[in-house]
Amino acid sequence: MNDGKYLIISDVDGTFIDYDENLVQKNVDAVRRFIAAGHYFTFATGRFTDTLGEMVPGYEELMNVPGIFSNGAYLSWPDGREKLFPHYLDGRFNLKIVRRIESIWPQVNIRFTNDDGICWTKDKSDDEIDVDRVWHKVVVICDPDVLEEIRKWIGVNYPNMFRLMKSSERLLEWQSLDAGKGVCVPRLKEWIKDNLHEDVTVFCVGDYENDLEMLEAADVPCCPSSSIPEIKKICRVELCDCRDGAVADLVDRLLSGRLSGGRL
Repeated sequence: MNDGKYLIISDVDGTFIDYDENLVQKNVDAVRRFIAAGHYFTFATGRFTDTLGEMVPGYEELMNVPGIFSNGAYLSWPDGREKLFPHYLDGRFNLKIVRRIESIWPQVNIRFTNDDGICWTKDKSDDEIDVDRVWHKVVVICDPDVLEEIRKWIGVNYPNMFRLMKSSERLLEWQSLDAGKGVCVPRLKEWIKDNLHEDVTVFCVGDYENDLEMLEAADVPCCPSSSIPEIKKICRVELCDCRDGAVADLVDRLLSGRLSGGRL
């Protein structure tokens, strides 16, 4: 395993920022030191390029390689103009699924993301919804027990068609089978080798179900101590609570030599 150049890929909510969407300045300062030391950092988030700036002002300066956006629908620089390795959903087909879900569970709220941002489907006619362009992902918002019913329903009615995941207790998402944070990790590693001509050891940091495959794809999976139990089980490095600066904790361990290639 390479111990020279490191790449940290960090989830945002509950990882780089806390669960109340507060920015942890300690993480920002640590990433700047990490980049200045010659290493690489980027984000892996369910958000898209425009909305990430609302949570992490000036995030563009913290990314020195492309980021993973819309939970892995594509890799991109912050300007979002060029999508790398894009894998999308067909809007027309997926609106039919959305309408079926809304008819069975009328209490849900559903949104999808395209290049214009977040679009809601409730109380809109089909003609008001853009199905001519690709969708990045679909998000269903409701109580956890209802989301589990919908997850099972999609599995039965559309088997092996989508990547399904929860990004929080009340958010169930689906996207292309070829998308996902996990599949983007080797793609980003390949991009760095092809464009920057360097091999890197990849440290991924995440806290929730939608980070599971990303952590499995990492050379060294890491998580805040505030993560869900399923995430903690697969991580080799447990960091401090997200409120205390989990990414800063990882940077400090790497730059001090206390963690190298996954060895404490």
